[in-house]
Amino acid sequence: MRGNTKLIDYGIQNDKSDYRAHVCVNARYVYVYKTQLALAMLAAPNHFMKRDVFTGNIKTAIGYTVPWPLIPEIRQIEIPITWWDKIKFDEKETTTIKGNKAVTIVKGMLKRGLFPFFAEGKEIDDIDIQIEGFDLSVFLQINIQVKCDYRGGGKAGMPGTTGNLFLQIAECNPYKQT
Repeated sequence: MRGNTKLIDYGIQNDKSDYRAHVCVNARYVYVYKTQLALAMLAAPNHFMKRDVFTGNIKTAIGYTVPWPLIPEIRQIEIPITWWDKIKFDEKETTTIKGNKAVTIVKGMLKRGLFPFFAEGKEIDDIDIQIEGFDLSVFLQINIQVKCDYRGGGKAGMPGTTGNLFLQIAECNPYKQT
C-alpha cells in the first residue's frame, strides 16, 4: 500500500533548530552550522542547485545542494575512526535507523566536548563576583537538528561524497518508510 506522494513544505525553512548537524557518513565528518545563517544564505540571490530526490520513480524530496564551505561559519569536525567502526552505518538501513545513528554521533560529540557551540560570554564587571571566580557568564539553551547526509560533505571528486550538503525544503513518504 502506497502512502502520500504529494510533496509537503518540510525542511530547513520551517524547523525550529538553532543549529544543524549533518553527519556525512562517507566523508566521515560532521558539519555544524547555525540554521538562521543558512536560511539567510538561501534567501539571498544565489546559484545553488535545487535538486529533486527520487525513491524509485517517485519524487520524494526537494532541496538545495550547497557546497559546504559556502555556509557561513560552518564547522567541519572529523569523527574518530573508532566511532564509525562501532556504529557501522549501512546505506540499506531505514531512514530511522540511519537517523538514530547520526544522533548517537552528535550526542557523543556533545558528551566529549567536540560540538562547536557558537557562544558569546558576558563579562562580569562586579569585582566581588569576580573574586568568587566568575569572569564570564554564558547561558546556552540550544536545539540541534541532526541530519544523516550519507554522501554529503567531503570534497567534490572524493569517492562516495558530493562536496555539498543537502538542505531539504519539501518531502513526502510514499513507501511509509521509517
